[in-house]
Amino acid sequence: MDSLLRDAFTSTAVFTVFGVVAGLALAYAAVRFQVEVDPRVAAAKEALPGANCGACGFAGCEGYAEAVATDPDVPTNKCAPGGSATAQKLAGITGKAAAEAGDSVAILRCANPGSPQRPKHLYRGLPSCAASNGAFGGANACVYGCIGLGDCALACPFGAITMLESRPVIDYRKCTGCNTCVALCPKKVLSLGPRAATTVIACNNPEKGASVRAVCEKGCISCQLCVRKGPEGVYLATEQGIRVDLVKSIGLGEETLTPLREACRPKVLHLMAEIRETNASLSGHKIQGEQR
Repeated sequence: MDSLLRDAFTSTAVFTVFGVVAGLALAYAAVRFQVEVDPRVAAAKEALPGANCGACGFAGCEGYAEAVATDPDVPTNKCAPGGSATAQKLAGITGKAAAEAGDSVAILRCANPGSPQRPKHLYRGLPSCAASNGAFGGANACVYGCIGLGDCALACPFGAITMLESRPVIDYRKCTGCNTCVALCPKKVLSLGPRAATTVIACNNPEKGASVRAVCEKGCISCQLCVRKGPEGVYLATEQGIRVDLVKSIGLGEETLTPLREACRPKVLHLMAEIRETNASLSGHKIQGEQR
């Protein structure tokens, strides 16, 4: 019995001494090899909104804070959620010029999300756009349109997107243009554009006429009426279909846009002012599929 106690005491003493020596060694190493932290990094991190959305191109707010504080080539306007106010704060912390932050928002280019009237096949799988897209490009007949299962709504770090009957409803009072939804959309029907844009063609289908009508009753048929009748350079006929130069659309009034909207046969030419107003009233709906 005495032998067992002696062995136990010896083992305890050995491990205690080892622990103390190891602790002292680690403490010495921490002091000896301490890396000086630039106080501007902590200040920059504090100035950022903390969304960690990755829109700046860095690994979260901490990554951008370190880069903007230590790299002279990283501008102060990379934080989309923070906007100009954050850019001004970072400029004060880093001593750099206060670069102007672009005020962008997410814009939906699909007038018939989910295409409920034209299914291509029956999808029974995970309620996810990414998963559905992996199964033969999604269940919708239009392979270019919004799948409508709400990955964008679940991913939005600001709660700016809700789903209503398979349609992403963007609340522009909350959208910061962080690019999270744009980056993950498998169909690329979401894109960033200036908040002040006035019009959009809500169709992502590059095909024309009957080919579009065969898969969607609300698709743009590329008749080019808006290109011919609209302000020069705003509506463009491209290989990707009819597109809008959103920057050039800034400042256009309803007296210019309303006649074009009324003349659009498939009704895919939308006014952003009306979209903002409608979405604001609808955005209170519960996110579809949030229980998944």
